[in-house]
Amino acid sequence: MTDFLDEIVGDSEYKHDIPLKKEFQAWHRPRKQFVRKNQWASEIKKLIEDNPNINQPINYIGLPGKELIDIRYFSEEILSKNNIKLRFLGFNKEAQVDGPERIELNTSLHEVKSNQFIDDSSNVSWDDFNSLSSTSSIAYQEARKKGPFTIVNLDLCDGVGKNRPNQGGNNYYNAIYNLLGIQSKSLSPWLLFLTTRTDRDNIHQEVIETLTDQYLSTLNECEEFKSSSQINFMISCKDELDNAVADPSGLFNIFTTSLCNWFFSNLKEHRPPTNVKLESIFSYNVSNKNEEDDIISICIKCKPTFDIGSDPYLLAKGKDDIAEQSKCSLATKTISRIKSRKNIDKVLSEAPHIYDAMVDESAKLLSLARFDETLYRKWVKDYKS
Repeated sequence: MTDFLDEIVGDSEYKHDIPLKKEFQAWHRPRKQFVRKNQWASEIKKLIEDNPNINQPINYIGLPGKELIDIRYFSEEILSKNNIKLRFLGFNKEAQVDGPERIELNTSLHEVKSNQFIDDSSNVSWDDFNSLSSTSSIAYQEARKKGPFTIVNLDLCDGVGKNRPNQGGNNYYNAIYNLLGIQSKSLSPWLLFLTTRTDRDNIHQEVIETLTDQYLSTLNECEEFKSSSQINFMISCKDELDNAVADPSGLFNIFTTSLCNWFFSNLKEHRPPTNVKLESIFSYNVSNKNEEDDIISICIKCKPTFDIGSDPYLLAKGKDDIAEQSKCSLATKTISRIKSRKNIDKVLSEAPHIYDAMVDESAKLLSLARFDETLYRKWVKDYKS
């Protein structure tokens, strides 16, 4: 009977060929893998090494694409090598409507969650990340329930500064502000990654004005910041600041410095405050309109403090010498890190072996997500030429 059925059905395991995907996007280029490898994965590895008793599964929140390329890479490069589990919460509004985007995301989610190092409760919501702006939203409630997070990865390639500031409703500022509130409950060190555009076309004019005013305020308040700004950016007064912000390179420096300081200021408002450090900053150009960098990828390391401060009534012998990072010191260090940032376009053009390695790693990752590896290599080659 078994032989008879085998003759009818053939192989006992049903098999079919899935057409390989052939359309590639800007974020599939080798430089994105350079960021993924040399910033995101590198900083996560250091966090794990510095905290051997880190809680598991590691909590991750981000904005993954429908192929979950970043999660696939972390699984291969970090989780399996350290025998660590990851639980992720993602937001991808492209999959809100039934169609190819949702099908692809569901397929990728099934593939990724089959990995033994991915926690079963991991999920990608079809909600908009900006829904975190409302504390009554489903998105916020889910983030609060699963947070705080060990890794916060905000890959906002459309630009964190694109919306008008100081407005109600759903936008990046309010969503990030509320997410940082969730993170204020963290008892362990955590990482904040941010990728965003820095060019004038992708920053609201009122944001430029607000951050420029903040830069000027810091110039006037902090002598060490003023000195570093003069040395590195040739900005020490309002006239020089106004001239710089009109130039693409100057706008990059002012926007990036003030944006980092916005994060620092909010984190320092936590009770107890969170100590912060700008661990790394990468930049590159995506518009090709000019040679100026127009996108940054930064990593901020956040370390909660637990000192409760001094007793205002002086009944208890509290601590009088609590180490606190000053606004001036943080802002000054930010300038030097921005000045010495790593330009990925330059690195890859000057080191062909690194570029080739990034192509190979990208091709492998994309093949895991059912892309045609041969066509990918051709696509990269045509783009480079």
